[in-house]
Amino acid sequence: MSNPFDEPERDFNHLAAYRNQHVQNQINSSQDATLESSRRALQILAQTEQTGAQTSNELATQGEKLARGEDRLEEIAEMQKNASQSIQILKSFTSFFFSRTPKPTATTTTRREEAPPTSISLQCSASNPALQQQQKDFSGAGPASKDARRAEFDSNLNQMGAILSNISNMSQAMNQELKVQNNRLDRMNDKTEHLDSVTRSQTEALNKLLKK
Repeated sequence: MSNPFDEPERDFNHLAAYRNQHVQNQINSSQDATLESSRRALQILAQTEQTGAQTSNELATQGEKLARGEDRLEEIAEMQKNASQSIQILKSFTSFFFSRTPKPTATTTTRREEAPPTSISLQCSASNPALQQQQKDFSGAGPASKDARRAEFDSNLNQMGAILSNISNMSQAMNQELKVQNNRLDRMNDKTEHLDSVTRSQTEALNKLLKK
């Protein structure tokens, strides 16, 4: 014959087990939600890192174009120096004659100026061209065990830390590259204005010589 006092104890144990399971389910649900949030955050950071790498590469390409443009301005400036020397020689030559139509010399053709690039594509250096994007499947279901969830969560945090460090380094490098390019643009602007002034001066000098 069963003991009637055993019934309340069994009910209490059953209720306690139910409550424990309910609490554990809530904990698991919270851990799953946290893990899924870390997956989404890692995916967003990975995409941001990839965009940053592309922007860095585009900025590096822009820097190369600006450097070539500045070199071209230097070449044109050297051509103008040669043209100025030719004009001085022509002035000395025509000073011995009073003809109003001196014979044109080939030296006047040395003043052929090729216009510097008027538009340089301003795209957006990558100081980190060797950046390798880790590929990860973020769509998989969360692991069933507590240890597996914890291991993946820790791994996600470590990866997010590494990606954030890369993004920070790229940001600093791009900021420095932009400063370099802005300084170069200022120099190019000054050189372009100087070339324009010299060109006008040379044109006036040649016109005076041709009118003698």
